[in-house]
Amino acid sequence: MNGLMMRNLLVTSVLFCGVLCLVGEGCRKPGVVVPSGMLIARGTVQFEGVPLSEGEIGFKSETVEVPGKPNREYIAAVMDGKFQILLPPGKHRVEIRRFGPQKLESNLPPPQLIPDKYNKNSVLTAEVQASGDNSFLFQLDKAVK
Repeated sequence: MNGLMMRNLLVTSVLFCGVLCLVGEGCRKPGVVVPSGMLIARGTVQFEGVPLSEGEIGFKSETVEVPGKPNREYIAAVMDGKFQILLPPGKHRVEIRRFGPQKLESNLPPPQLIPDKYNKNSVLTAEVQASGDNSFLFQLDKAVK
């Protein structure tokens, strides 16, 4: 993915998160409805014990949604360690990403600052439940295990 595509993805993610935050805050107000089959999930991401200043978090359902097609990834922005998103219930594989600055003269994608074990080789999961509190805490470290 080139730098322009990465920036467009980040801008789209931030805008999408803003809409979700409005919907999520509105869920406590009469007359605002969360789409059928979706639940509000929120949480905190810490990297080396400090809230992740910015990045993105993706949730991919481990339940087959449409036979023969890859499952959709739901993405939200992480700002000051916090995120909020609408998700279907069930177990999800979680990926957390934060990209470093891209060199203007380079066609290479910006560097990934979070270890692979939290994104492309993620070991993180989250169980979104129809009843109960869907709040999650993801504590990341640099150590490779």
